[in-house]
Amino acid sequence: MNLYKGFLDQLDLTVGQVLVSKSDFGDAVRNENILNTFENLFKFGVIPIVNENDTVATEEIKYGDNDELSALVAGFLDAEWLFVLTNHEGIFIPSESEPQMVHSITTLEVLQEIYSSIKSYGKYANLRSKIKAAEIAAYRNVKTVIIDGYVPMNVLEVLSGQEIGTKIEIQNIRYLHLKEYRLKYSSDPIGRIYINAGAAKAILERKASLLPVGILRVEESFPEQSVVAVYDENNQNIAKGVVRYSSNTIDKMKGLKSAELDSFFDGKGEVINRDYMVFLD
Repeated sequence: MNLYKGFLDQLDLTVGQVLVSKSDFGDAVRNENILNTFENLFKFGVIPIVNENDTVATEEIKYGDNDELSALVAGFLDAEWLFVLTNHEGIFIPSESEPQMVHSITTLEVLQEIYSSIKSYGKYANLRSKIKAAEIAAYRNVKTVIIDGYVPMNVLEVLSGQEIGTKIEIQNIRYLHLKEYRLKYSSDPIGRIYINAGAAKAILERKASLLPVGILRVEESFPEQSVVAVYDENNQNIAKGVVRYSSNTIDKMKGLKSAELDSFFDGKGEVINRDYMVFLD
């Protein structure tokens, strides 16, 4: 922090450290508090320096990766740009002669293909975490640029329109609203619900809510309003969402049709409402 302060003092800028943990973004109230903190820092002209709060985060609720953390912060703050400063000039992919640099990526398919291709590609393997960060940020319509961090002027040159590094601006995905984004990336499931083929087709193709009739079994114990993972008959994790009932209640409801459920709920037969469910790629 002293290094940041000393550097930005020369530009008459004030810095302030913001410590976050994964659970801060996963909880709606704490998430709102964080956003208010950033908003007030910006209002007073303070540059926030974000770090993971290692003193309170356990292994289960840690980001553990600064690239992922930066992408999530950018997404939650509706940032226009995410600059990932690294020791590479941009993203390189293998070739028969020498690695080839990619200057622009506009589709999720190409991004994921490059992610897979450099899985064990020597010194460029560390770019995988940067590519994953770009994908996370893309779901909130954030443009990511991966550039050489040893040349600070690169940032200004990118903003002026010059082609430097690798610019990632994904255009073929559905951007997530904040509630979906928080559920997808900041809320870890604490239980599992297994569903039949009919229910899986309904929620994946028709974007329907999850009803008791399609549930096969429940694993782990959890209270109502918990985040749980949804698995199909092939043991594939296809979604996660917030349940309206506890695991005990859902276990009693499973397989029952709407007409058979009067004693279990207040009139809405949904175990997970469509608005509180996200699908996993």
